[in-house]
Amino acid sequence: CVVKRTQMLPVPFPPTHSPGKMPPMTRLSDLSICCPELIRHWPLPQALPGAVLVSGHFDPLKLVEGDFQRCAVQMPASIQRSVAKRQAEFLAGRLCAREATRQLDGRLHVPAVGEDRAPVWPADVCGSITHSTGW
Repeated sequence: CVVKRTQMLPVPFPPTHSPGKMPPMTRLSDLSICCPELIRHWPLPQALPGAVLVSGHFDPLKLVEGDFQRCAVQMPASIQRSVAKRQAEFLAGRLCAREATRQLDGRLHVPAVGEDRAPVWPADVCGSITHSTGW
């Protein structure tokens, strides 16, 4: 998941980290066994100011009942009706999105699903959630 500030709007509460310092990653206890670690990195040669990239491996076979509730991610009805692989992809993507927005400005924001099925980001943030096999 990649997120970037599009404009400077007031943040509802102060960031949980000092400016210029990288905040700690989400604790393992906040994550599902199917997606146990989130990694902040930037694979490109130049940094993009105001942008954060968070990714993580996930294993659909390790998704268990209650993971969405344990991770405080709401499971939409369309995802409830889907297979475990799709549920794990959705959960992993939303966990990365929440961590990316937290690292960006301290907000714990899990994007909802819009009418067009795209993630709904805060007004001052744009982002992208993507996945591949196990990543």
